Amino acid sequence: MESPHILLRTGWATKNVGDIAHTPGTLRLLYQRFPNARITVWANHINDEIRSMLIRRFPSVEFISGHIYDKEEPFPSEIEKAYDTADLFLFNSGMAMNFGLFHFDWNGPIYNLMPLWFCVERGIPFGIYGQSFDRFAHPSVSLFKPILDQAAFIFTRETHSSRYLRELGFSAEVIEFGPDGAFGIDTRDDEKAEAWLADHGLKSGEYLALNIRTNTAVAGQADSPLNPVHLTPVQEKENERWMQVCATVITRWIRESGRKVCVVPEALKEMDAARKLLLPLLPDDIREAVVLRDTWWNADEALSVFTKARAAFGLEPHTLIMALTGGVPIVHARPLRHGRKGWMFDDLGLGDWLFDIDVTDAEVIADRVLDLDRAHGKASDRARSAYARVVEAQDRTLDLIEKVLGP
Repeated sequence: MESPHILLRTGWATKNVGDIAHTPGTLRLLYQRFPNARITVWANHINDEIRSMLIRRFPSVEFISGHIYDKEEPFPSEIEKAYDTADLFLFNSGMAMNFGLFHFDWNGPIYNLMPLWFCVERGIPFGIYGQSFDRFAHPSVSLFKPILDQAAFIFTRETHSSRYLRELGFSAEVIEFGPDGAFGIDTRDDEKAEAWLADHGLKSGEYLALNIRTNTAVAGQADSPLNPVHLTPVQEKENERWMQVCATVITRWIRESGRKVCVVPEALKEMDAARKLLLPLLPDDIREAVVLRDTWWNADEALSVFTKARAAFGLEPHTLIMALTGGVPIVHARPLRHGRKGWMFDDLGLGDWLFDIDVTDAEVIADRVLDLDRAHGKASDRARSAYARVVEAQDRTLDLIEKVLGP
């Protein structure tokens, strides 16, 4: 097949760096292996800045938009046309294939499965790329299994998900580890990043990049378990616990390494949360060595800032994924109830850099972060080795995609 047409379903949000990064990351892998391919990005959410970033890196990329269904509106014509010529439908990385992890609303599963069901109806091969499968509460297996079993491949971004699917009896021909698409990202904006770092007194290779995750609302969105408008006492206690861990890491990093900390947002809402919940926990002398990123950014500038850090620590994984692409060593501390995605770092041989933030002593986590500075050369070598594992796994996924596309 000289010019295969790949329809990529992606772009879950515009105010979350990870949800932005999936798209350029997977696109790079596809264009690298299939330079003559026609690739259509069907973005769930996109804005002009993200579109421009993608076009600069992938000038031939095509874009379509619209919803698979909208009340009684007809099937959007540009989506219909994309299906008519697609040789492969690829559902990009995330955690969209779940039911009962955070809520029991059927709208999300139906919305995400319908594009796959249309592939089944039209005989179009489809695959899942770098997904986490966290929970299929009863009776959702009966909905997911008949569709996902017909996938040409299911790549899970951590082996925990692969095992879970097999335990439930899912029987797609290929169910195996395939890294999160964000690991493929190479869109950078060094000029903008270097200017921002210089303006804030941060030197390349001399700061800790740190992200937070809080139980706080997203402006303009309804109440949800992960982004609550009205916090429960348990959620308030979690915020206190998580921010105290981050404060301990920051304080010890600055006092023991003598280097600065850059608090970087993976999600837009966390900039305000960091200002209100984290900074007040820091002693005055420590606060002077902390830079809070307080303007939103695109994934290209974020990538440049992450990969220029000396080390990275965070409660969210995609800042750390992007740092690893540049050989920056990382520590990830996360609540297990947020899903399996953190286990991806264990699959990369970095299990001792991975913690359950709800049960691990803050000093233990801070010790491990400081180890990244104390033995920086060794830690950087481990980071590069982990990324080499990513590349090997990416190559295997692309081999299978090539097989599906045919000669």
